Amino acid sequence: MIPKIFENAFLASPQMAWYIFWTVIFFFVVYSLILLYHWMRYSESGAVTLAASLVYFGGSIVLINIMFFSVINFVG
Repeated sequence: MIPKIFENAFLASPQMAWYIFWTVIFFFVVYSLILLYHWMRYSESGAVTLAASLVYFGGSIVLINIMFFSVINFVG
């Protein structure tokens, strides 16, 4: 439960939470594509690239899920 003072300070409406969520996802995808290009283009070891990708995307999926369910909890 979010105290009303924080709700009013950060979000004008519950719809704003979804706008913020999708904006963060958009920037995450753009950043991830740039990062993957860099890893694939300049990496000397495919194993290191694979390990870095698994760690990066594994952690990202966890954090994105937490953010998604937080928005659902806030809106609903």
